[in-house]
Amino acid sequence: MKITIIHSALFKSFISLLLIPVLCSSVNGQSKSNWYLFRDKKTGLVGYKDSNGNIKIPAKFDQLTGSLIFTDIIAVSEARSSKSYYLLKNGKTVGSDSLYVYDNAYDNLTENKIRFRDKKTDKVGFFNKKGKIVIPALYNDARSFHNGLALVIYNGKRECLGGKTYNPKEPCEDWFWHGISALIDTNNKIVADSINIDEIDNLNWYTFKITNSKPDTTLYTIFKAKDSGFCSFLNYKKEFNYWFYKTYLTDPAKNIATHCYTETTVEDKPNGKFRAYYLKAAFLKQYQNLLIKKMQTIKAGTTETNIFNEELNNYIYTDKYFTRFYDSNGQSHKHPCFNVVTTYYSKARKFDYQDQFIFIRTDSGYMLIEIALNVGLNN
Repeated sequence: MKITIIHSALFKSFISLLLIPVLCSSVNGQSKSNWYLFRDKKTGLVGYKDSNGNIKIPAKFDQLTGSLIFTDIIAVSEARSSKSYYLLKNGKTVGSDSLYVYDNAYDNLTENKIRFRDKKTDKVGFFNKKGKIVIPALYNDARSFHNGLALVIYNGKRECLGGKTYNPKEPCEDWFWHGISALIDTNNKIVADSINIDEIDNLNWYTFKITNSKPDTTLYTIFKAKDSGFCSFLNYKKEFNYWFYKTYLTDPAKNIATHCYTETTVEDKPNGKFRAYYLKAAFLKQYQNLLIKKMQTIKAGTTETNIFNEELNNYIYTDKYFTRFYDSNGQSHKHPCFNVVTTYYSKARKFDYQDQFIFIRTDSGYMLIEIALNVGLNN
């Protein structure tokens, strides 16, 4: 059966980009040495201010310039001149016209490294925070470093989705790199080669280990190490699925209260709640009994249930209860979210509506932060 997923406005709505400076000032506190992104209300262009609000760089960069915090080096593009480059705090520029762009955004400095794409060779490498090349442009593509490891693709070629041959003169809109995937360390040494790229998502990079014996795959993703042994990572999605079915659903009456976050967002349009926010006590008072029934239905297997990855949207969750989950780039790599979606059908097996329950991984375990009820309900 084809699965239909309806994401409500709660999960995908876009809050004005004017919220960015509010967020970046509250993520990890302001440092006197850092500069912070601001957006000109009239032009929509962005620049940077220091922690005292003094303008260090006027708003002259286009909207793809997305580094919330200017620590050492950022990727920028001047709106009027169309010049693109990497900019250092001292005003020096490197990597002219070599910006790495993914999903309509420039790269950010992560673990003191930022990606660039050599305009002559069309290969990807890494600058360090001083703008020096620390990993040459050898790869067709690469992901950011996490815990000293990065995924790279080499000996690859572009392929269009659907099997159409990629034509650089008339490029397809949706394409991907097809090649050999590997993990490299900060010294550009291959740690694991010829890995399955489909298994790279949901890795907890900070649990990386190399072992002689093959670990249990119940919770771990495993790759053969380049030299010998096995590389293992805790897999967030495996972990969540195991916890949800083996722990959370065993005693919903108890666990709903235990694993409810400080603030929970509720959307229930048919009943007049487009988006409402509840502190824990108020949320449990109104919704705990309903949630117990919903979870018991999932436990009994009487409703279609699927679990999907979900991102913590830093344009929506700007409240003080959520800022702890973001890094300086406004991302939440260490705190993934998962969306438990239950789908209901009419007697004629036509789609009726969905309920959605979103959990975030915290230092205290997985916590419920959102529910959306009657999504897509046929009124």
